[in-house]
Amino acid sequence: MHLCHDPLSDRLVLTLDVPDAPSSCSSSSPLVTVLCGILDVADEGRILGLELSLDGLPTDLRTLLAPLAENKTLYLELDEPQQPRVLRSVPVLVEFHWQPEEPRLMLSFPRRTNDYELLYPSGAT
Repeated sequence: MHLCHDPLSDRLVLTLDVPDAPSSCSSSSPLVTVLCGILDVADEGRILGLELSLDGLPTDLRTLLAPLAENKTLYLELDEPQQPRVLRSVPVLVEFHWQPEEPRLMLSFPRRTNDYELLYPSGAT
């Protein structure tokens, strides 16, 4: 798992390599979809994690992520919690881009909205 900032779109991009992708997910064309998730934000704009319900995903992406999920919910821990003084959970629209030729799944979401601002990798909210 790799997290980076795309300065052109001002979005954070989380890349998941999926070397053992099920054959049902290896269509010849990329899959793209958008899903609402929950972003956990801690002190100073640190991102702790991203929670996603697999129910809203197309079948191919659900199949791909099912081994990583628990009870149809996927939680990607991005930073080790260090007893944050403040923890907020905010809704976020997440774009999924499945690239079968890699095989790689890229999730991107805004670095800032009206509800939060992430100062990548850390800063003040």
